[in-house]
Amino acid sequence: MLHGSGDPMLFIHGAGIADSFVPLINRAPLAGIQQIHYRRRGYGQSTAAAGPPESFMARAAADAAQLLAHLRVDPAHVVGHSSGALIALDLACNTPHAVRSLALLEPPLLGVPSTGPHMAALTPAVERFAAGDRVGAIDGLFSLVFGPGWRRHADLAVPGGAEQAESDAASFFESELPGIGAWQFDSRRAAQVRQPVLFMMGGATVPFHKEAGERIREWWPESERYVVAGATHALQIVEPDDVAKGLAQFIARH
Repeated sequence: MLHGSGDPMLFIHGAGIADSFVPLINRAPLAGIQQIHYRRRGYGQSTAAAGPPESFMARAAADAAQLLAHLRVDPAHVVGHSSGALIALDLACNTPHAVRSLALLEPPLLGVPSTGPHMAALTPAVERFAAGDRVGAIDGLFSLVFGPGWRRHADLAVPGGAEQAESDAASFFESELPGIGAWQFDSRRAAQVRQPVLFMMGGATVPFHKEAGERIREWWPESERYVVAGATHALQIVEPDDVAKGLAQFIARH
């Protein structure tokens, strides 16, 4: 989906709700930006994401690069949420000419201090999915990262968003979660990223995602930070105006 005209901005969604960035459409701060929204492999009745977990992020990044090349809009400002932010980082490393700037919305960086407790908290959702309880698995996952009442927020901002997450549950639990676990990114790879970097997080998010900001500051001391007050991991869903404002301020400087 293409919306508007001006400098191109590619939005790479995270797991679950493929249309989670749609609430940013028509937000005043992003006037003059051409927004590019797409559904990654495995989401929205698209082709399933095949291949080993070790190459999941690289394959998804290659899809994004091919999309930008097809549209002839590279380099573009790239915005990634959650696992979509990991894909954005791979895109910046593997196809640097395609990325003008990077906005990372709460990337799940394994290795921060809260990784163990956070992954342990996901175990019940994984077990529910393995037992065939797709709805319960998604509810457990999003209740943890988005917070209580996530269905109401999701469906208000993205009509049918909760149902969308349930329909695409297998993409997360069978492909994306193993891909996150197998993803390798360290200070050596971080040094390959030369684009301006923004880290955006919700003010009410869990420690796991807050700690990602400290890791990003270690990797890129000149990176910028923007906190969306009161928001959880679903920051672009619950506070789209503030997210749009933060993105607009960032790209105006770059």
